[in-house]
Amino acid sequence: MTTIVKHKNIYRLVLVAWLLLCGYVLASYLLNPKAGADSEIRVLFYLEMLVLTFPLGFFAGLLASYPVELLSKVGVEMSAYVAQLGTDFLTWLFMVAIGFLQWFVWLPRLLAWIKSMWIKKSEASRQ
Repeated sequence: MTTIVKHKNIYRLVLVAWLLLCGYVLASYLLNPKAGADSEIRVLFYLEMLVLTFPLGFFAGLLASYPVELLSKVGVEMSAYVAQLGTDFLTWLFMVAIGFLQWFVWLPRLLAWIKSMWIKKSEASRQ
């Protein structure tokens, strides 16, 4: 088995594990009967997602509350429970999207760029 195939398999395994963890965090929050009433459960939800998407997930979490807030200012009425769950789901969605981009798109590209620069530098020093 070549190293490229091994790296792709490891990449896929880490990606699937990360997505499963993100799904577990959302499911455990939404299926908890106390999620709407207990603020500690909500804080735990945010912290778990922050761990999975740090550091850019922090900013995605901050931005996620604005769409629901904007809807309420426009005149769309929803109960506090629905607004909270909507905000929490949007937060999860934003954090998963930015976490995916951060860990599985941008970081591999950055590492490949650093590696190519390192190779160019070492080849230039040999000549």
